[in-house]
Amino acid sequence: MRYSMQIMALCLVLLIGIFVGIDSAEKNIQKMQGIEGAPRAVELSTKGNKLELNVLGQVVQTKPLDTAKVEKVQKSLVHSENILSNIGNSIGSNMRYYSRMMLNSIFSWDK
Repeated sequence: MRYSMQIMALCLVLLIGIFVGIDSAEKNIQKMQGIEGAPRAVELSTKGNKLELNVLGQVVQTKPLDTAKVEKVQKSLVHSENILSNIGNSIGSNMRYYSRMMLNSIFSWDK
């Protein structure tokens, strides 16, 4: 079980490395061709208080948040009376705790 988790973790790291490598290669190719300011495949930028995501030429912007609505939602989350949401929240926090514990035991240097 431990070895399979380590292999899966290594595959995940390899996959992330591939994406970082593709991004680095794209930057260097643009630098060599002299088109350093050219649009990239995926770009993330901020404009004022908005977040802008550009994926293959398609631009997606976030809308500015209304602080009154945010405070209302936060208050409703704190005073939740729904039993199912409380159960879901406790399951989620337990999953987070045990997954962190498991990853800590897998990647710990102490044996």
